[in-house]
This record gives sequence, structure tokens and C-alpha cells, in this order.
Amino acid sequence: MARFEARLRRESATVRVAPQAMSRIDELGADIAERVRAATPDAAGLRTATVPIESVSHAAPRLLAFADDIEVLKPMRLRRRIAELAARVARLYAPRG
Repeated sequence: MARFEARLRRESATVRVAPQAMSRIDELGADIAERVRAATPDAAGLRTATVPIESVSHAAPRLLAFADDIEVLKPMRLRRRIAELAARVARLYAPRG
């Protein structure tokens, strides 16, 4: 299983994870959760880890589901894709006159 996941997840992302996300981190997969849990929390309890991802298009909506509890630090193309998706959601829910 580990070999299969390694072949599937060929890219990586660096993420900063808030303490409140830790109870749901398994939703991103065991390999990601393991790396985040292994990261040492800073003074604010935030954990920074480099995690494997399948692709930007696959990772963006999954990470966006954590709202501001997970921040992608890099790659920039993943940050941009999450920002695009968040803007689409914001437009959908914006008050209508």
C-alpha cells in the first residue's frame, strides 16, 4: 500500500496546520497525516510539514475544505488554485441586492 501511495503522490506541498485541524487531518490520507503529526508545533501550536500530493487539481479542493485551518505555503500554483476556488465560492455566497 505504501508503494502504491508513493507512486500516486508524486508532487509535494508545504503546509502550515493549525491545532484545530489535527482532529480531521486523517481526512487527507495516512501519509499526509503522519508527516503533519511528526512536525514539531511552534509556540502557537502550528505545525509546518512537507506532504505528498497527487496533483494541484486534486489537492486544492481537499485542502480548501479545511478553510483557514491549513495554509499552503508552497507550491505557489497550489496557493493560486486554492485562491481561485475560494473566490468562486465567495462569489456564489455573496449577498445579492
